[in-house]
This record gives sequence, C-alpha cells and structure tokens, in this order.
Amino acid sequence: MFRRHKAVLVAAVLISLAAGFHLGVREGARGPVPAVESTASGPGPLRGIWVVRHALTSRASIDQVVDTARAVGATALFVQVNGRSEAYYRSRLLPPAPGIEPGLDPLDYVLERARRAGLEVHAWINAYTAGLLLERPAHPDHVLNRHPEWVTVDRDGRSLWDYSLEEALAHVPARMLDPGVPAVQEFVFQSVMEVAERYPVAGIHLDYARYPSRRFGYHPESLARFWAQHGFDPVTLEREPAAFIRQHGIDAYWAHLDLWDAWRREQVTDLVARIGQALRERRPGVRFSAAVHGDVDDAVANRLQDWPAWVERGLVDAVVPMAYSADTAQVVRQLEAAAALVRGAGVALYAGLGAHLLRAEPQLLAHQVAAARAAAADGVVIFSHETVLESSAIRAVLTPEWTGAGPPLGP
Repeated sequence: MFRRHKAVLVAAVLISLAAGFHLGVREGARGPVPAVESTASGPGPLRGIWVVRHALTSRASIDQVVDTARAVGATALFVQVNGRSEAYYRSRLLPPAPGIEPGLDPLDYVLERARRAGLEVHAWINAYTAGLLLERPAHPDHVLNRHPEWVTVDRDGRSLWDYSLEEALAHVPARMLDPGVPAVQEFVFQSVMEVAERYPVAGIHLDYARYPSRRFGYHPESLARFWAQHGFDPVTLEREPAAFIRQHGIDAYWAHLDLWDAWRREQVTDLVARIGQALRERRPGVRFSAAVHGDVDDAVANRLQDWPAWVERGLVDAVVPMAYSADTAQVVRQLEAAAALVRGAGVALYAGLGAHLLRAEPQLLAHQVAAARAAAADGVVIFSHETVLESSAIRAVLTPEWTGAGPPLGP
C-alpha cells in the first residue's frame, strides 16, 4: 500500500548514505438536549450538499441555500458550523465566527428552515484546522490566541507559526493543531460534543481528521509521549537515517519509522473512536460520518488518516471519500476502492464529488453520479453549495439525477 511513500524515503536514505488544558470554556448555560429530527424527504439514498461556512452568516444566504437545495432534489445539508475553531452556533467553548448577522444563531436557523423544507442537517466540523495562514484571529478567546503552543511542528522543529505564507501554502490548508497533544484532543472532542448535545442535528460530519502530511506531528509533547511509550526519538531517525541503518540495518529502520507513523495514525483514530462512542452513548440516532481523502494509499501513508481502520472497526456510520477530480476514471477507481472497503462492514459510503472542478464540463457530474451508482454508494455529497448556487449548468445536470428524471442513485 505504501510503495510510493517508501520510494521517496528510500531516495532520501540513499542520498544521506552517499553523503557519509485548559479548554477556555466560554460562559453560558447549557441548553436542554433536544431530540434528533430526521427530516429527509422520504426513503432512498442520501443526496447531500456541503455548505461552506460563509453561507451561514445571514438569514438571506441560508434561505437561498435551503431553497436551492430543495429545488435540485437534495435530502441533506452538510453545514460547516466550525471550520477554523469559530462557531456558527451558540457556543460555550468557541468564539463566534465574525460577520454573523446580529441576533442570528446560524445552526438553529438552518435547522428550522431545513425542517420545513424536508432536509436533514449534518453539522460539519473541522477537527484540527484552527485558523488562517496569514494572521492570528482577532478574538482573544480563539484557541490560537489562548493556546498558540498547540500548533503542530514539522520534523525540523519548526512550528507552523514560523512558516512564511508561501511555505505554509505549499504544505498546509490552515494553521493546524497537533493531534498528538492530549489537550488538543480534548478540545476537539468537547467542541464536537457541544454541537451534538445542544442541537437536534441528524448527523455529525468530521473533516480534516488527519495530519497535514508526514512532515508534521513533531510537537515536543507528542515526541515526549512517543519516547515514553517506545523508547526512541523519531527526529533522530528522520534526520540521520544513514547512521541508524549502518548500526541497525535497513529492516530495523523501516520498522522504527513505521512505528512512528502508526503512532500518529493512532492519535487521529483514537479521537474518531472517542467521538463515535460518545455519540452512541449520549446521542443515539445521530449519524457520525467522516470526510476522508479519496486516495486510500495517500490517506494512510502520507496524511496519516487510517480511515480503512475506522471502517473495519465500525468507528463511524459513514465515510465520504472526497473523490474530487475532473478525471472520471480516477473517480471510478477511488469509489470502487472505497466500496470494497465498506462492503460487509455495516458502514455507509457517500461519494464526495467535486462539482467545483466541473463547471467547464458539467456533464461530467452526471458521469460521476453514475459512477457512484455503479459502486453501489449509499448516496452522494456535492462540493459545494457555491457551485450549485452559481452554476445553472451544474443545476441542470444535478436536478434530473436527484428529482427522479434520471436513473435512481444507489444499489
């Protein structure tokens, strides 16, 4: 599975050889735990749209999203209520997102409008992305201001705070917290459960539950925890592979490196497992889904996101592989691989399709929806609401697929 990853490392080794909590809870009383509302219009496969957080700042923009989703035949909205550790809901843990219309609780209003429109609402929450790359958040209670030390660190010991904008853009989508820090795990867990326990959402949808890449995760606290468990320093292993190989051999080198990678994967998997268990215990009926990288090999080897293990262990109710590509053959390969993983596992497969890449050739969206159907997917989620709103051509393709004028989606 990891041949490409190891080939890169082999090259690096050969070159080297040749060269000789405090959570910061905000004030406010916890509201009563509401019942889960399932409002999807009738049985059948899920037809979802990812709604990016910028659409949640006003009643008018939310109305537009809901009305358009209903018109094209959607049954579910995946609304981004926490993308950068800022809340598009009434939170005791996170500061409010900027720019929200006065008096508006975006998630509450989405739930009200969606219920009337016959749409489910899944709360889309980013796990480890915490802020913009260019500047700190303005709110003093933001996690990056309260705990700047939680930001992840690369293998050279450089925090993301030390990266220039150009460097950061090349390696990360945002300022990201380090999954190997226990206080970070607690912060993310509490942020997720606050939404699940206070709002009648149909689902919790976890995104960015991964490392940016293998380059990161070298936070001093993570390294100390790993050393305590396994007795060696992965930094030395990464920086001085030739010396290690001369002393211990190439097989031992790979074994130690794999152990460090596995430990980092476990940090993410442990969070997913904890959230899933808590939802089953505290909010039965709320579906737990995860957006996962579409390329399974790259997800596991480079992004340290072992979502096949999540499926095998039944930690989630559904996975949404982000098979974003204008190359439909690639989409087919990724969905077929995902379908093989979920088969018999009792975990649903929703195909994540990147309509934002298909504006110039909207007919490709029909082909990709057909690919999801052929893979026996349990539904489709479209990225994103912006493309659906702005592109009449995309709507013209999607509507017949979702309203019954086209062939039905699903097994």
